[in-house]
Amino acid sequence: MANESSKFTIGQIIYMIISTLVFPAIILSLAGDWFWMEGWIFSIWFSFCF
Repeated sequence: MANESSKFTIGQIIYMIISTLVFPAIILSLAGDWFWMEGWIFSIWFSFCF
C-alpha cells in the first residue's frame, strides 16, 4: 500500500471512549448487580483488550 497514515478522527476517538465506558455499564446493569465480581473482571479485561 501507499504511504497512508492511520490517524483517528475526533469522532472515532469520542466513539471509542463512549463505547469503552458504556459496555461495562450495560453488562453490569443487565446482571442486576453492580457488585458482580465476574462482571467487573470481564469488563476490565474487555476494556484493556480493545
